[in-house]
Amino acid sequence: SYVAHLESYRPLAAFELWVWQSIFGPEYLTTWIPRIWSALWYSLGLTFLLSWTRRLGVPLYLSFSIGLSVLLHPAFNELILWGVLANVALGTALAAAGVLLAYSGRTASQSALGVALVCAAGLCQQMLAIFGAVFVAMEIAALGWQSIQREGSFGWIWRACLMAFPVIVGIA
Repeated sequence: SYVAHLESYRPLAAFELWVWQSIFGPEYLTTWIPRIWSALWYSLGLTFLLSWTRRLGVPLYLSFSIGLSVLLHPAFNELILWGVLANVALGTALAAAGVLLAYSGRTASQSALGVALVCAAGLCQQMLAIFGAVFVAMEIAALGWQSIQREGSFGWIWRACLMAFPVIVGIA
């Protein structure tokens, strides 16, 4: 039931489950449909991850191996196969899209939308609230402080928002 997600402060996950149970019935989670949705959401999230790693200058073969290692990780592929936490796949896609949009946003509104998507991922699954902070740390590790310093205050502000707001939303 979607009520368990509301009790554990996952309103977006509860809404998603409510929508699919309204369409496919209360046995929705026991069908093959969550597995298909999970696979689609994870594919979308990994596509965003590939775009982001390429932005950092990671070689293509290494980017693909990162995606492959994510798919082969038992926590992810078991969730896909059993469809137990299909909402994690939705949250992963939202978080990856948000990070990519926050980084590649040409305007403040695009970057704000990216931060909002990562916050929405935190409402789907609390563990995804740190997604933005992890990506900022990866960027610093890959490119160093100089890459952020070159962007000026605009780059610092959006990275700080990407690190702080989703965590606050996930905790609240």
